[in-house]
Amino acid sequence: MSERSDAPGEPSPPDAPAAPDAPRTPARPAAPLDPDEPTRPFGPAGLLVIAVLLIGGWLVIDKLSAAKKAQDCLGAGRRNCGSIEAPPR
Repeated sequence: MSERSDAPGEPSPPDAPAAPDAPRTPARPAAPLDPDEPTRPFGPAGLLVIAVLLIGGWLVIDKLSAAKKAQDCLGAGRRNCGSIEAPPR
């Protein structure tokens, strides 16, 4: 017979595996939230993304506006709609 007893209340030997339903401790405890500390919804990365989107949107609108002006000019039957740059003298 085995000398090992699995009765509740008796400690298990140190080389025994942990019970599957034993609570696990987190690797790093969560920091408590301070109610007095203001929260930042975006942060630097969010502001950078917003700035890039605004600049990109402005460039797209500028290109579309130039294309619309050229299309309106050609639609009116004009022939000199493109911008002609004079060579430097």
